[in-house]
Amino acid sequence: MTTPSGNPFDSNFEAGPTDTSLLIAGNGVNPFDDEPSTNPFASPSDLGEEEDETTDFDDEMGLPPGAPVEASWQYLGDLPYRRVPVYNNVRWGGEEETSGGEVLTYGLSAFPKTALQRHPDMLNARELRELLNTSTITKVVGCPYGGPIAAVTLPIVGETTWFNQTEIRILTNAGKPLAKVLFPLPGMERKYTPSDILEIGFTDRTTLVIVLRDSLCLTYDLKGDELLPPFHILPRGEGKGTELYQATVFEGGAAVLSTSKHSAMVEFLDEHDDPAYFSSSHISARRILPSDSISASSGAFGGGQGDSMPSFCGLVTYLPTAAFASEHFFSYTSVAVLPRTRTACRHPEVFLATSDNSVVVVNTATTEIKDLDCRSRISAPIVEMTFAPNGRFLACFTESSMLTVISTTFETKVLDFDTSEGSSQPPLEMKWCGEDSVVLHWKNVGILMVGPFGDFLRFPYENQGNLYLIPEIDCCRVVSDVAVEVLQRVPPATA
Repeated sequence: MTTPSGNPFDSNFEAGPTDTSLLIAGNGVNPFDDEPSTNPFASPSDLGEEEDETTDFDDEMGLPPGAPVEASWQYLGDLPYRRVPVYNNVRWGGEEETSGGEVLTYGLSAFPKTALQRHPDMLNARELRELLNTSTITKVVGCPYGGPIAAVTLPIVGETTWFNQTEIRILTNAGKPLAKVLFPLPGMERKYTPSDILEIGFTDRTTLVIVLRDSLCLTYDLKGDELLPPFHILPRGEGKGTELYQATVFEGGAAVLSTSKHSAMVEFLDEHDDPAYFSSSHISARRILPSDSISASSGAFGGGQGDSMPSFCGLVTYLPTAAFASEHFFSYTSVAVLPRTRTACRHPEVFLATSDNSVVVVNTATTEIKDLDCRSRISAPIVEMTFAPNGRFLACFTESSMLTVISTTFETKVLDFDTSEGSSQPPLEMKWCGEDSVVLHWKNVGILMVGPFGDFLRFPYENQGNLYLIPEIDCCRVVSDVAVEVLQRVPPATA
């Protein structure tokens, strides 16, 4: 007999719809406060003590020789966590990336040399770093299960004619280059610039997905070879409005939300999938085939018994969210996708946060839309959502700087954690660290880890430059300009 767990993130947790004992608000302690009287994880330098090297990759824990390994663990409530160094002193891209070529690199950021012609005096490392930090943003994503990463640097301020080309670099965790994709693609230079890239990400089958602001989707493998011809996720018909508000890449594909409230989703399938899956998809779903494949209209695969799957293809489903929003007088503020492996219908479900503090769910097999009516549980419109690896919980960050964790069915609210005292802005990234905690990253603040009972840990990551979070099924990779490490709950067998 299995004993119900007291941890609401645990798979054995059995909480009912009215389990109000788990509605945990902020515990009165500001996790961003470095005052020793309120924050036990304050930086030692701020306490007037000698700086400890606990955040240094080169001397990971600063422990005396012979100290037991558990001395480096930090406790989130009663759960021990550890930081595991993977690679130190990483030179992203290797020597060939930092010497010569048309691109200057700093960490995972890459900057066109032509841009410096406008600023000929900005040649030293400090000035280059400052220029990168203030005029560009670098997106970094990773393949699941410790796979390769991809990085792209995009302009964010001012006129961008000097930044007319960028490159998506695919690298190993040790920094070795695997492939490079130049953007805009040949023939697209007049229509697109690097600032048109809205989102990038990997599926669980190592497909690199790039979504542009007009919903154009590009797909590549780890060698940088194109998998499908470029296609628009949203139809470009009259009144469809393809300027995107938000896009997200999930383990099975990508979903987009336009400024005009229209939305759509693309799933990527290959020869490992059952051809019958097409039969259970929505009747309006359209198929995207590789350039060297025969057309879908010729009946190469129709989803029937005996039909074969192509080596790779896309399945695009348009979702009637604009009409639903107009009928109920709200707009959408965020989008997230629950993969088909975690749903009862065996098709992905698209979750859309609304401007009136609720969430609607779209069944992509039927395009039916259901309002979960969680207005009494959510304090403000949700600006970011992310699912736990097991699909049972949803972490939401609201406009009022509240982190809310709720069950996917929206029957049980697990946590309310107020972060407004530390920052009035949403975090740069919000990810799950395994299934037991949520990690949030603010620039110049570091990483905040929040547990299911309102416990928290703060990891300052001082002198590490830019940070990027890559969630894993049992941990979270932390990638910086110089190193890679893992934040992980100590396995019960070890603890």
